[in-house]
Amino acid sequence: MKEISLRHLTGKWWEVTEDYYYMETFLEKSFKTDGASTPKWIKCAYPSVGRKYTTPSVLHDKWYFLRIPRKIADLRFYKACRKFGVSKETSRIFYIAVIKFGWFSYWKKRK
Repeated sequence: MKEISLRHLTGKWWEVTEDYYYMETFLEKSFKTDGASTPKWIKCAYPSVGRKYTTPSVLHDKWYFLRIPRKIADLRFYKACRKFGVSKETSRIFYIAVIKFGWFSYWKKRK
């Protein structure tokens, strides 16, 4: 599968550099993302960008931005992780993390 193309802006922010389409989701060039929203203390193991989970993480941001119901967005994220070659164990860790802590980003992106 083709990975999403990003360029670093500043701090934690990245920008999509080419239009990207995945299943029913269109990510337009210039969409801004923070990649995987991992806490600072875990970034050494799971950096925000640069791994197999980068594209699923950006898609997850877009799904939250589009206000897709969280349960659906979170399950799509898990499935996308698996499709992009993220191990089952890591995909489960991420899935549990977005279920437990994704509410903050979901409501923040709704404003």
